[in-house]
Amino acid sequence: MEDAEKELKAFLASQGELVGSIAHDLKGLINGIEGGVYFISTGMKKGKHERIGQGQEMMKRNLDRIRRTVASILYYVKDREINWTELSIQGVVSSVIKALEDRAGHLGVKMEIQAEDGRFEGDELL
Repeated sequence: MEDAEKELKAFLASQGELVGSIAHDLKGLINGIEGGVYFISTGMKKGKHERIGQGQEMMKRNLDRIRRTVASILYYVKDREINWTELSIQGVVSSVIKALEDRAGHLGVKMEIQAEDGRFEGDELL
């Protein structure tokens, strides 16, 4: 088997795994939305406003996850040049913490992370 053929097979296998992973993630998110709809429907039938609120929160959370998943997919498939720049370790860790703080707060998780001083070359994601 030629090297080019091996590379193509490996590429196609990785793309198949990626598509399978995305489909699995989206299926889980859709199930979460269906659970929210169920909570809202049964809450309305039984006159339980708390259940309706829970269903709405489930739907909002899962729609937000779908939005982020689709944005990540679009970012991944977009042709772009690597924009090499010097990044600070503390800056990268800070941006990750900022992205997770809201979700962690809702779960009652307190985040305390310290990063070493330092810099490295990379492409800062938006």
